[in-house]
Amino acid sequence: AERRLFWQLVPVLPVLVATVAVVAWFPWTRGFWLLLLDTALLGAVLGYLAPAPAAIIADITPSALSGQAMGVYRMAADLGLLIGPVTFGYVAGGFGFTAGFEFSAALVAAVWLLGTRTRETLRSAATPLAERPLVVS
Repeated sequence: AERRLFWQLVPVLPVLVATVAVVAWFPWTRGFWLLLLDTALLGAVLGYLAPAPAAIIADITPSALSGQAMGVYRMAADLGLLIGPVTFGYVAGGFGFTAGFEFSAALVAAVWLLGTRTRETLRSAATPLAERPLVVS
């Protein structure tokens, strides 16, 4: 029987939910200390999430291509770091900061949904690598 969630994401999915809550809370944060707390919480959840994509890349990439795969992964992540703030600024400029944070939270929720539909990627001796591609169904 196919496992729907790969085990690397089992501990990460609740943290994605926490990320949605932390990001969605930003517009209602009032005062320096609450802003500091919200920012610290955001840093904590993002720090927890950061290693997961690298583990997935390591699981699904043949050893000979691991350098190229990590390069493409980092390039895509850096592109997101470029596009994300611009998109947030566009949404916040047109619809207000609350809409910008809600849009950001919705994007994280979409990632959570994709994560719940991703197949196992962990390599095992019983299953050849070619039979275990990362597939979202």
